[in-house]
Amino acid sequence: MKWTAYLRSFAFPRLLKQGQTVATVSLTAHDGRWVQSGDFVNDSSVLWIAVKDVTDDNTKRWLKSFSLASDQFQANNCRVLIVSSQSLDEIREMHRAIDLSYLVLYDPMALEARKLGLSGRRPKCRNAVLLVNEQGKVVDSQCGQSDVQHWLGHVGIKTTDRSVDENDSVTPIIPLSANETEILMEQGGVLVDVRTFSEYEPDHVPNSLHIPVDELPQRYEEIGQNSRIIFICQAGGRAYSAAEFMTSIGATDIFVVNGGMSSWTGLRNTDGVVS
Repeated sequence: MKWTAYLRSFAFPRLLKQGQTVATVSLTAHDGRWVQSGDFVNDSSVLWIAVKDVTDDNTKRWLKSFSLASDQFQANNCRVLIVSSQSLDEIREMHRAIDLSYLVLYDPMALEARKLGLSGRRPKCRNAVLLVNEQGKVVDSQCGQSDVQHWLGHVGIKTTDRSVDENDSVTPIIPLSANETEILMEQGGVLVDVRTFSEYEPDHVPNSLHIPVDELPQRYEEIGQNSRIIFICQAGGRAYSAAEFMTSIGATDIFVVNGGMSSWTGLRNTDGVVS
């Protein structure tokens, strides 16, 4: 991160954008270990969880949900690191109280967390989550106490990472607006919603196919690889993960709805009513 951008982040704190390269950070863990994020590049993805108040009961339950999923994150070669600007005593007490499986990193002024877009204007961490891939680039970022299933969906799909030479062809993933998506569906395109059931059921695009992103590796044959396939999620991150998976297994004509359901302006089925 450039020094000028770092200074601006104090006045205008923002989440890091998808595809952005993450700065290297170094912090001390609750058990005294020194952790440097640069050690994980080309080795594993990293899920950063920033915590505003480690003494809050809702926060403890939130962190416990990630701790219970530790085997799934580990199986997908994803390290989970928690960062807090509260005192080491409070951090260690929380770690003991909920039997947390992950390291909690101590960032007293949230200076390192700021490089990750995980702090607010004050020198404290905010509740936020950031997923960084093996190449050190942002996959997705969200403010608040987002659901663990959202992040499991991201790490559950392996994409092919290979070098490309001049004789190698790459299948492009094409972004579409809501209007373009509806036109393509009328022409036979298949819209696949890769959100969770709890997200899809109350609000989705009519005639869309529902396959959660973490189920796609087992269910992709339900789509068919000869169709024009359009992926949609809530904001775009999971849809791109799904699209990358399909292209890695040879599918072509792959599209993603720009902005996902958060930006959808076409027809939608809300609680059973199409409007």
